[in-house]
Amino acid sequence: MSPDMRTTATGILDQVEKNLRGLLREAVDGAPYEDILWLTRLAEQVHRLIPAPRRPEAAADAGRPGGTPRVAARASAGARRASGYPKFEVRGNLLVKTGWSKRKEYVHKAPLAVLDAVRARIADVAKDKPTFTMEDVLPVPNPDGNGEVPSYQAYLCLAYLVNDLSVAKAGNDGYHLS
Repeated sequence: MSPDMRTTATGILDQVEKNLRGLLREAVDGAPYEDILWLTRLAEQVHRLIPAPRRPEAAADAGRPGGTPRVAARASAGARRASGYPKFEVRGNLLVKTGWSKRKEYVHKAPLAVLDAVRARIADVAKDKPTFTMEDVLPVPNPDGNGEVPSYQAYLCLAYLVNDLSVAKAGNDGYHLS
């Protein structure tokens, strides 16, 4: 295949990925969770089709001999066991994150109402401050009307929103809506 064809095909995949991100942003505001998850998985599959030098996470390793990511080269047995973490799922009315510490799995939970409250608070903050930190977002009013959402639940919800591509990390500056 000619370099021009590869460039054209990669450009098409880039555009498809951007369009899927746009659909995800729309879906977050009311689509059923299974639709959001399906769109997320589809976007991830398209992302994986883009040649590695064009993918942001591969850019740091472009030009390294053999293209071996630095992290993979130093991965310990524990880190290899921990691949695939964190995992998010909805159980009833709870958002559940399963993570991996140095030696074992751990679970954090937050009510889905808290996820909605965090999502709304982030959207409100992002109107005035496109790049924001969690310090800008906190405190989040508790949806049950009693005080504030515990910060660990707000951070759990942020991790979920980053995982589902609603929010993106902005380097060391914080986050922004995707």
